[in-house]
Amino acid sequence: MKKKVDVTFGIPCYNSGKTIIELLKCFRLSQYFNYEIIILDDGSSDNTVNLCKDFKKKSGLNVKIYSTSNNGVSSARNEIISLSSGTWLTFVDSDDLIDFGGYEKIIMDVMNCNYDFVICSKRKADSSKFLVPYLISKEVINSPCCKFYRVNQLKASGVLFPLGVDLGEDLIFNLRYIAKCRDVKMLRADIYVYRFSDSSLTNKYRENKYETLMALNDACKKIVVDEYGNDKKMLKALEYIRIKNCISCLRTHKGGNMGEYYNKLRRDNPRRFVLLNSFEETTIYAMWYLLPRSIIIKILKRI
Repeated sequence: MKKKVDVTFGIPCYNSGKTIIELLKCFRLSQYFNYEIIILDDGSSDNTVNLCKDFKKKSGLNVKIYSTSNNGVSSARNEIISLSSGTWLTFVDSDDLIDFGGYEKIIMDVMNCNYDFVICSKRKADSSKFLVPYLISKEVINSPCCKFYRVNQLKASGVLFPLGVDLGEDLIFNLRYIAKCRDVKMLRADIYVYRFSDSSLTNKYRENKYETLMALNDACKKIVVDEYGNDKKMLKALEYIRIKNCISCLRTHKGGNMGEYYNKLRRDNPRRFVLLNSFEETTIYAMWYLLPRSIIIKILKRI
């Protein structure tokens, strides 16, 4: 008789030969829960699959390896959702690491809870009724990693990662899923090690960065309107993120007149609110609109 799988660790891979084994070595047998590791190779051209197969033979862990043509990370994660047999699903990126002992402690709590979505973060947990705006403004839900999705609820919801989107697809996915959840819990836990690289999509320079980020913001606002009843605090949190994204675009702007570019960023999205959800957010929001552009640019050049 097969053991019930408590947790699925989903790992999408693409040309991850240099990092995947170091990640897999983080896993070990647990006496507290039963788990599976699903590796979905997204058409790698290196030795990722062979390395994973070799690890599976030597480790004795419940590793399942699947391969598809190169369709992108969203498609790979959607396939992992379909293949998951665990009660819970958590994603891990192939170039990151995990503290398995930390996961073990969290999973023991998660297995005995009634929540549909458990979010782990180094930040102080906010259990107020304004949890989702807090998660947005602190950018805690921008990644599917370090989170636990109840598989039955996730599959029943029909929520999938949007295809053809390579920036912010995780935020769209999580916002849509939270709208389908009965209860959401945030836990403070330092269990995940992000290893950023210059070649990652997050750090990659984009000619159309501003347009892409504003389109993402608009998509998230539409989700709030359609699925959260036009929640004002969520819209204010997204407004704060929009301003932060404008500042990021200004700091990385290449070519042209920086002052004119700043005028464009302010002109495209006029001020909508007086107060946001917190003193910090309101201060940054007000400075963006009230300070002269020369002062804003001087500040940005110094940080």
